[in-house]
Amino acid sequence: EVLVATMNAKNFNILESLRIDSDVIIANQADCFCYEEMNYRGHSAKMITTATRGASLNRNIAIALSNADILFICDDDATLPDGYEDLIEKEFYEHPYADAIKFFCVCTTPDAPLSLKRPTKFRAARRFEVFSAGIHAFAIKKSIVEKYDIRFMESIGAGKIHNCGEDSIFLRDLIRNGIKVFLSTIQIGTITRETSTWFTGYNESYFINSGYVYSKLYGRLAILAACRKAIKMKHNKKTDYSISDMIKYMYNGIREERK
Repeated sequence: EVLVATMNAKNFNILESLRIDSDVIIANQADCFCYEEMNYRGHSAKMITTATRGASLNRNIAIALSNADILFICDDDATLPDGYEDLIEKEFYEHPYADAIKFFCVCTTPDAPLSLKRPTKFRAARRFEVFSAGIHAFAIKKSIVEKYDIRFMESIGAGKIHNCGEDSIFLRDLIRNGIKVFLSTIQIGTITRETSTWFTGYNESYFINSGYVYSKLYGRLAILAACRKAIKMKHNKKTDYSISDMIKYMYNGIREERK
């Protein structure tokens, strides 16, 4: 079952752009509360619309409504390949020890490349890879989600003051519970990211949010993660801010989270 969080959908047209060919749940945030269901190419398509706000809450609504054995979390700006359902099921069949699988995905927007490179073989995800991989093209067994009662943190993410990092914290919770996350070499779709719901540039707010998320991810080691990020961004010439300024703003975010 594909889980898609979106906003202001008027109908099921999003199924065409996603190229859906499986059961799907659309969690839609608009200005009303309603539920629709239809048969789409022989599959069940459900859309629940709420007047709530927040990407994390929206994803949790989709999870609550799901009832398939495997849940595939997908961005609403993705295009899935032909036969994606068989590809996902085959990976779980061939690797029954995997609780969750992160599939490879590419972004067609040059200015917004995805952080995770394509692995050369099916393998266990390293901790730092999990945190930076993002939640798009991510499949997980529903039994694992229910067993450990794992959900997205609704106080952060798009639509909230701290508008990013909810996917990293979700993945962190998987690792903390000993859930086996693996990386697949298979590409499941492409993402076209013309605009971002949260990214407005490498400004002060961005670094404060980064520090806030680092505090949740790394605890006492958050300041080391902040220093590493500042040095890396300066080396890659991502911003005109000095290293000390970037660290200062991220430290403000760390302090805010700790309070």
